Amino acid sequence: MHDIESGYMDEVAYHSYHQVKDIGDGVGALPNHHETHYIYNDIDGKMLFAATCKVSNTPSTEFHIYGGYKVINGTEVRMRQAPNLNGEIMGYFNQNERVYVYGYANIDYSAPLPNGWAYVKRENGQVGCVAAQFVQ
Repeated sequence: MHDIESGYMDEVAYHSYHQVKDIGDGVGALPNHHETHYIYNDIDGKMLFAATCKVSNTPSTEFHIYGGYKVINGTEVRMRQAPNLNGEIMGYFNQNERVYVYGYANIDYSAPLPNGWAYVKRENGQVGCVAAQFVQ
C-alpha cells in the first residue's frame, strides 16, 4: 500500500502521484469539465500503465495507483519473459507469493482495471510478466 499522506512512496508511486497531481491542478478551474487520464511510467524503456486520475472542476480529483507490493493468487501461475502467452516460461509462482508490480502492459481500457499483464519483480530479484488476473 502507498501511504501518500505520510510522505512515504516508492519511486514508481512517487512519479505517478506527481503526474496525477499536476493534471488535477491544471484542470480544476475549467467549468463543467470531467476527464480521466491514464498515467504511465517508463521502466527500463517500457511504458507501463501505472495509475488513473479522474479530474473535474470540483475539488474531488480522484487517483488510483495500481503498482506496488501485491500477492499472487492462484496455483500453477506462470512467470513469463514477455507480456503474452507466447513469452518463455521463466518459472512458477507460489500461492500468495509477494511481488512488486512496476506497471501493466496490453491493457483493455474498456474492462475493469488493472488487466492485461503485470511487470513484476520477485523477492529474489527475478523480473518478468504475469497475467494481471492473478495479481491482487
